[in-house]
Amino acid sequence: MAIDRTISLRLVETRRLAGSGPLHPVDRVQQAVARANEIYADTGIEFRIRSIESHHMPHLYKYVRDKDAEGCSHGRNFCWTWADVRDELRQVFPNAPVDAYPDDDHKSAGYWLIAMATFYSDPAEILVWLVEESAERSGAAGPRTGRMVFVNQPDIWSTEFDIPTTTLGHEIGHFLGLKHVIDSSLHPGYTHCDRWDEIFIPGTPNVFFSSREDARCDDPDVRYIMKVANDNSQISVLGAYGPIQITLNGTVYQASGSGVDEELKGIFRATGSVHAPPNSWGFAMNAMPGEFPVDPLDGHIPRFFSDSQLATMEDFLTNDVEFDAKYKNLWLTAAGDIPVGAIPGSLTSLRSRLGARTFKVNSYQLVVHDKQRPYDFQGQGVRYPDAQIMIWTDDGRLFRLFFLPDDEALVQHYEPQPMRANVFLFSRQYQQCVDALRNDAPLYVWWDAVAGDFYLSSNQELPGEGES
Repeated sequence: MAIDRTISLRLVETRRLAGSGPLHPVDRVQQAVARANEIYADTGIEFRIRSIESHHMPHLYKYVRDKDAEGCSHGRNFCWTWADVRDELRQVFPNAPVDAYPDDDHKSAGYWLIAMATFYSDPAEILVWLVEESAERSGAAGPRTGRMVFVNQPDIWSTEFDIPTTTLGHEIGHFLGLKHVIDSSLHPGYTHCDRWDEIFIPGTPNVFFSSREDARCDDPDVRYIMKVANDNSQISVLGAYGPIQITLNGTVYQASGSGVDEELKGIFRATGSVHAPPNSWGFAMNAMPGEFPVDPLDGHIPRFFSDSQLATMEDFLTNDVEFDAKYKNLWLTAAGDIPVGAIPGSLTSLRSRLGARTFKVNSYQLVVHDKQRPYDFQGQGVRYPDAQIMIWTDDGRLFRLFFLPDDEALVQHYEPQPMRANVFLFSRQYQQCVDALRNDAPLYVWWDAVAGDFYLSSNQELPGEGES
């Protein structure tokens, strides 16, 4: 079984300070996505970066959820009105109208991020908030709760091992409907049989299952392998890189470089692919562990999804479901209405739309930020703000777009360099560029040598007199 989907990711940083530049070096975000693709390699799902953006959001840089919606009082614990956050959010969602919510509607910062992603993000892609701070661990809205993933700043990169973590791939797993393997709760309409390789029935011997059809869904003695082992402190890591032993009802099962016991096939898997550095692991662990003692080793142990998890992801990628009522009420206006201009079907999961975009042969990665560090190209003595848009193409070229003050005289508009080029535009054209690139529209820049000005167009046309 394999899913055939190429899904774009829009990664958006929320920053506290204006002009401070991205929180993460671009190459680290790119490597984090590459690490997620390693984890999903056997599923048939591939992720491509749609854009990496960094926005000044002083009210929303910290992910805080006030779980008592009625207890969210203005200005307390990052609880803000629409009037407070409107301009910050419309940087990210220009399709949201100014009157999307009544000005005095209030939500905590985390709920604003979820609500806006749910009602205004492109259903063909996954919006990932890269938050500067958070009151909780990284997480994701599941198919019945919303549409977004959020990752804390420290969770993108393992400083201990200097490699990307598995957090992004893990949280996307939640977005696609997966539970932790220590969590025995079920989605509505699901049974324990739908998680057949995560469960067992204690006995002499213990009983494990090889398929949904083989499993006993309604047996009152069904238990979850890792929940039992975790609750009873029966997980042993016998060395810095394994082996790992799990004791269930007095019987010991093991995962090591020399093999994995068949009973643990949904939790551990023998693998020849080892993430480096270091390269000592000869087996992989399930990508949705939850809390158990292997977590500190998260930086480098390879990860995978079990057969039952693959079936769950395929189900949610095929069949859209309605959001649970309690979550709908958190995202709607205070009067219980869908906000103005929300995308159609926004109160359903819309996971079936993921990957519904055809990628061009020469696709690109878009990076957007507002850093204003002066930079002198080629020692010319002319200092420009740092590039606010960078575009990497599949053939390895880099285009950097610089947006200068509208009243500045432009000496040049295009500066070619080996495998890269610098493009100089006016600040007033920034949003037009971003919107065109996000929507895969072609972007043509027309230079008027006579007027010393230029304009943008999404349509190819013949240059006019004096234009190039």
